Amino acid sequence: MILGGGFAGAAAAIKLVEAGYPATQVTIVEPQSELGRGIAYGTPDLDHLVNGPARMFSLYPADPGHLSRWLASHSDRRGWAGPADGNFDASFPPRYLYGDYVQSELAKTGVRHVVDRAVDILPEGEVLLASGRRLPAARIVLATGLVRNESGFAISGPVRSQARYIGNPWATNAYDAIDGSDGEVAIIGSSLTMLDIVISLEKRGFRGRYFTFSRRGLLVQSRREVEAWPAFLRFEKLPDTALALVREIQRERRAVAAAGEDWQRLVLSLRPFIEPLWANASDIERRRFTRHLRTFWDMAFHRAVPDSMAWLERVLKQGRFFNVAGRVQGLAPSAQPGVEVTWRPRGDVESQTRRFDHVVNAAGYEANWRRLPDALPRNLLARGAVRPHPVGFGIEADAATGAVIGSDGQPSRRLYAVGHPLRGAAWEASSVLEQIEGATRVARAVSADRMRDAA
Repeated sequence: MILGGGFAGAAAAIKLVEAGYPATQVTIVEPQSELGRGIAYGTPDLDHLVNGPARMFSLYPADPGHLSRWLASHSDRRGWAGPADGNFDASFPPRYLYGDYVQSELAKTGVRHVVDRAVDILPEGEVLLASGRRLPAARIVLATGLVRNESGFAISGPVRSQARYIGNPWATNAYDAIDGSDGEVAIIGSSLTMLDIVISLEKRGFRGRYFTFSRRGLLVQSRREVEAWPAFLRFEKLPDTALALVREIQRERRAVAAAGEDWQRLVLSLRPFIEPLWANASDIERRRFTRHLRTFWDMAFHRAVPDSMAWLERVLKQGRFFNVAGRVQGLAPSAQPGVEVTWRPRGDVESQTRRFDHVVNAAGYEANWRRLPDALPRNLLARGAVRPHPVGFGIEADAATGAVIGSDGQPSRRLYAVGHPLRGAAWEASSVLEQIEGATRVARAVSADRMRDAA
């Protein structure tokens, strides 16, 4: 049984059936009527694009052209005309269309969908649902996905309940209260979600000013098509501290600059080493990385495609976009219609407050399982079926199989995880490629367990 029917849950189901697990024994428990979309692939805006070329997003890594062929063969692509040059491999399809692709592949499996929410896993091997039903499950995969993060700053009750604060940028009719006036919108966060917000508002005719707030003042970067820089790390002698890794990258960055090359080549060079680097590091070093380097890492590895960046470049050129480096501390009602944002500029000790017509939360997602509001993680933690990862991201698990580690310190033979719950166990576990790889590993491990049980 798979708990969660977003991208990770759908990928896990596809890979389970691909590995030989009987489709009649695979059930996805997901309260949404649609599977395979989650937050990322549920936005219907056709200008919200996948952040890489289609050849990188195939559900079948051994067949990188699978998605491209699917796109080319589906003439009704929700209004997306496709690439002008007909090169679907290099195209950046809308995320909603990618969700269609995932759904079409999932539909071929014939797995069952129970429209409900899992709230607990009982010791006797049953999954308790919000409706009160109990479903027996021999093996369970946690694919619980993302939870919006609103814990980093104080939000007063009156602000949270008014339309001038948008907590979910992808909610239906989220921007109905924002007209085409010359008002000011504050966006908390400056990465890919911020870009989605700017695109959506520009398309609605907004002609006011944007102010983005982030701790370091870094902006999302544009992805460029480059080849990987020659590998400069060695698997047999990886740096085991965050400082040593930074020094290796800085030295190579100077070499890239001296050669007149693009720094983004380093990103491709580093990617094969992400998993072993993380596995090789101590929890102390992992915490140092997340505290000091995480933002830089995310900006380098999670870039936007040029078609998306063109929207941001346009408002920058028009002088309508302002990037603020500072920590947002709270949101409060304003005497005039709007929201007061209080923040402390980076490097300052004094806070500032300013009124904005609207505020949109693009601050990311909550990864600490101790803070998740849903009943399922709370109950699993209380029962000792899972334990939080010491780095503060997700839960502990065997990164090689996805087997969850409970309070007894042993990998489970019944409970597995894929995607976002494994962020602490494998740093990039929430990226699309890593979710597909993780789903494949879990499927193999679960299928092997089933075969052992049947022997």
